[in-house]
Amino acid sequence: MRTDTILDVVPVADSAAARAAMLLEEALDNGGANDRIAYLLGVAYKRQGKWSAARTAFQRIAPPDANIHLQLGLLSLHERQWNQASHEFRQARQLDPASYEACHNLLFTSLTLGQFEVALELLPRARELAPEPAERQFLGLVQRLLENSTSSDTDERIDLELLRISEEDERRLVTLFRGLAQVDAACRLLRALATSRPNSPTVQEALLEATLVQAKALIDRCKWGAAERLLASIADEFSGPRPIRAALLNVRGVCACMNQNLEDGVSRFAAALKQVGADARLHQNLALAYEWQDDYPRADPQWNRYFDQLDSRLPAAPRQTNYHEDLAYESLSRWATSYTEKERWSKALLYVERALKFRPRDAATVERLFHLYNHARMPAEAKKALELLRELRAGDPQLDLFELDLIEVKNLGDVETIINGIDTVSSKHPGNPKVEERAAVLIGNVVPLMAGLCQQMTEQLSKVVDQVRRLPSYQVNWPTVQDVIRNLLREFQKLRRIVGKSAPLTKNADHRRMVRELGELIDRKIEICRSMRG
Repeated sequence: MRTDTILDVVPVADSAAARAAMLLEEALDNGGANDRIAYLLGVAYKRQGKWSAARTAFQRIAPPDANIHLQLGLLSLHERQWNQASHEFRQARQLDPASYEACHNLLFTSLTLGQFEVALELLPRARELAPEPAERQFLGLVQRLLENSTSSDTDERIDLELLRISEEDERRLVTLFRGLAQVDAACRLLRALATSRPNSPTVQEALLEATLVQAKALIDRCKWGAAERLLASIADEFSGPRPIRAALLNVRGVCACMNQNLEDGVSRFAAALKQVGADARLHQNLALAYEWQDDYPRADPQWNRYFDQLDSRLPAAPRQTNYHEDLAYESLSRWATSYTEKERWSKALLYVERALKFRPRDAATVERLFHLYNHARMPAEAKKALELLRELRAGDPQLDLFELDLIEVKNLGDVETIINGIDTVSSKHPGNPKVEERAAVLIGNVVPLMAGLCQQMTEQLSKVVDQVRRLPSYQVNWPTVQDVIRNLLREFQKLRRIVGKSAPLTKNADHRRMVRELGELIDRKIEICRSMRG
């Protein structure tokens, strides 16, 4: 789109524009209202890219003539305010119907807005006003394309004049249509051009690019089926460069996955990878498709390839200095969480260890690593992680409770050590929410262990009782029975004492109920042991 004016009234270099603007501001302030100075100031600001300041300067001129409206329209184009630009160019044209620039810019702003009927009305006058024969010829090509794009038989008509255009005109048309803000309008015009020039790689490639953008807009509105149908309409005919073919397959794969057709998505992502070899984003999409199918064995290598290729060669989000590192960290953490939820501790460990390399002093990651080592029965590594955590979180009372996590419960003595440790830390830091939260987790882990030990002792007691009831008295080895019962009574009493100590530490309602019921069960077993001793 044309963005220059009829007259460049300020013959200064861009590097001097700031100095010129300062002097002109001074002159305007000291000399009062002066239209010529205001105009020069607007042009100076425009050359600096200060669109708002330039607009303010031009608006000082009253009443504005055609050229001022033209300048304001050009500023709106720079600001991508297409409707405003159209309004200002229309005003410029009303004031100066013979202005080619006003007509030209209104024409192509209308095209940008997808207003083809308005553009068709303007084209004859634009061709009449065009200063050069080449420009008139080019506008004639645009007119034919507009007429073809609004025809009902566009898909079948080959325009012989468009078929014979030069490569230069073709490149200019493609460049023009690629620059349109309305992707739907660009697709219509490029489709009309592609119909008449089916063997042009440049046109076919531009059409596919525009169609991909159009499909992306549909995808952003969650119109997966419409996007898939749009892409399918050009997929079979296109045989352009491999990267663009890969992009087409990738977007079709996304549509398939979002329509819950995961197998098609997988096949298209895999086909896209064959077009371009390794590509982190394609590996990521393929990994996600496998993951949604709960196929972790096939998702895992794809995620690893994604992490291996995720570096500064890929586009980054604006104004994020560590974008790729942050993205890798978050992605590794998310995949580790997937394995953690499935209690596949060793797999989760691999990814958290890899994430730690991006943030080696991140306490939350080290804590997560500690818990995973603990789950994976790797006490030595867990202790090292806890040492680092103590360094990163000096004085954190929670870490005393983490120490208790390292105790491997084998008997009642181990359970008692954990309960005593919880009691000591809770008493030392009363009301500390983090301590209370961690203590609740530990109690929640210990209660099932106490219940399990009680179950083991109950089974031993049941065997003895069953033997005494089943056998005649003279066949019972009473000394042995008394020894077993005495030991079981001592263990049940010890467990009852531990359960009683854990009761005030238990805050969760379900855990309190379990502790109460466990205590009642142990009391009954103690009574049985006592009766057996008698």
